[in-house]
Amino acid sequence: MPALKRKEIDLEPYETGEFTKKTKGFAVTATNPRPEFDEGQFDLRKLKDKTNPPLELFLEVLNLPKNSAVFIQERIAGTGKRRGTIFSILALTEIFYPDLTTGCRTDIACLQHLLESRALTKDNVTAVYTQLNKLMSPVLTPFEEPSKEQVKRSKFLDALDSHLWATERLRVELYKVFKLSERSHLLLNEEREEKREIRLG
Repeated sequence: MPALKRKEIDLEPYETGEFTKKTKGFAVTATNPRPEFDEGQFDLRKLKDKTNPPLELFLEVLNLPKNSAVFIQERIAGTGKRRGTIFSILALTEIFYPDLTTGCRTDIACLQHLLESRALTKDNVTAVYTQLNKLMSPVLTPFEEPSKEQVKRSKFLDALDSHLWATERLRVELYKVFKLSERSHLLLNEEREEKREIRLG
């Protein structure tokens, strides 16, 4: 497994990864470092000794109950006016895909980078989006925010535009495995109806 050592992150380069090279845009200072990554919280056995693992396997591991429970707690703890970064997902993308995540600074952005990279292939695309679908809610987005979830889903699908092999037909096919749950869809319709009633006064 790639080195998972991750002590307090400050503004100095960190010898085993990209963690501290990406401070711009974060409120990251010597007095406000990124949270320490605690490997012991996670079940990473399926990723042992792997660098650049198959993307569908990486997402499958993120979806393990033990792991997703930690991610949800991080998201909730970081909730304020804006959604907080799930720093553990950010760290794991950096650890396992160090050459593909040098230009992203949040969990969502790094997942987007992976979808736009060579990690997504014509052969694994359906499996990847199937696993990503499981991660969308309630891990990346709470159940009660379907409109925000829908926006993220659209952006993740837009990653297909980075691949010459991706077709419009494929995008349509992916809607079968990458879509809002029935519960979220109902909530989204209710939200839209409320907004329409407000506009009409």
